[in-house]
Amino acid sequence: MDKIRTNEATRKAILTEAVEHLRPVMIELASKSDLIGPELSELVTAQKTLRITFDLPCPTCNSKLKIIRSKATGKRFVGCAGYEKGCRFSLPLPQYGTLTIMNGRCQTCGFQLVRSWTSRRRAIVSCPRCYLNNSRIRSKFRGRRQYSYLKVRRLSRMRRNVREAKNRRITSEATKAIAMGS
Repeated sequence: MDKIRTNEATRKAILTEAVEHLRPVMIELASKSDLIGPELSELVTAQKTLRITFDLPCPTCNSKLKIIRSKATGKRFVGCAGYEKGCRFSLPLPQYGTLTIMNGRCQTCGFQLVRSWTSRRRAIVSCPRCYLNNSRIRSKFRGRRQYSYLKVRRLSRMRRNVREAKNRRITSEATKAIAMGS
């Protein structure tokens, strides 16, 4: 690059020199492609499985836990590799964004953390096991006072919308009746 900048050599001469240096390496790779190809494909599949496999074993059958996408619904979840053996252990996962299994552990339960991110949102780091436990607690206390303020606000908004829709329907029926009567 310095020779091109100082006009000691042309761009074409530098490129031909680089090609001459790389040609023996490329010929050697092409001759060994039968040996390198299968090894390379094995490494690629190993990397893919490593990205979707958790370090912790399944708590019920000690098989590996991995990220699975349901064929029926298309939703993602943490499932056990021992599903064929009869293990039905599963945990929920966020349904949007790209998932990454992190090396960090949850401070509450010790499970491996999952990071979900999209281009438009901030990355969310969560624990699938704690998310499941929190959703069970929320459903248990659904009608109680802890969540009643939000529930009352939501219900009052829904009631107001229904009331306004009824009023609109009644007024439209009344105007039709008046128009028919005159």
